Amino acid sequence: MLQNMNVALLLFNINQNEVDLRERRQKRAAFRRIKLERKVFRDRSNPFNLEEEHFRQLYRMTPALALDLIRILQDGINDQGVSYIPVHLQVLAALQFFAQGGYQNGISQNYRHPLGRSTFSRCLHRVVRALSWIADDWITFPESREERQQVSNG
Repeated sequence: MLQNMNVALLLFNINQNEVDLRERRQKRAAFRRIKLERKVFRDRSNPFNLEEEHFRQLYRMTPALALDLIRILQDGINDQGVSYIPVHLQVLAALQFFAQGGYQNGISQNYRHPLGRSTFSRCLHRVVRALSWIADDWITFPESREERQQVSNG
C-alpha cells in the first residue's frame, strides 16, 4: 500500500512538473508576442506620413532632408551596438528633442516615438555621438562679416 502511494506521489510530481513547464512555455510565448507587437507598433508610427508642413514644425526640416540625415547617420548609429529601436525613429526623436529645446518633454508619451525616458536617453546619446563623428564634414560657420550677414538675412 505504501509503495502504491509513493508511486502515485511520484507520478503526481512528474505530471505537476510537466504542467509547470507547459505554463512557463506559454508565458514565454505570450511575452514574445507582446515584444513583437511593440516592435511592430514602433515601425507603424511613421512620421513620414505627416503633412510636410506639420513635419517641418515638429522636426525643423523637410522630410527629404531628414531622410538624407538618417542615411548619413545610419552607419554611425549601428556601429554603436544593437538597438531594437529603428534608426529612423532614433534620429527623428532626437530631432524633435532638438527642435523643442526642452528636456525630454513629451518624448516618452509621444505616439510617434513611443520611447521611455531611459530608452530615449540612450537613443539621444547614440545620435549625438554619430553627429559628432560627421560634424567636421557637414557643419560650417560663416567666417567673414559678409557671410554672417548673408546667413542673418536668410
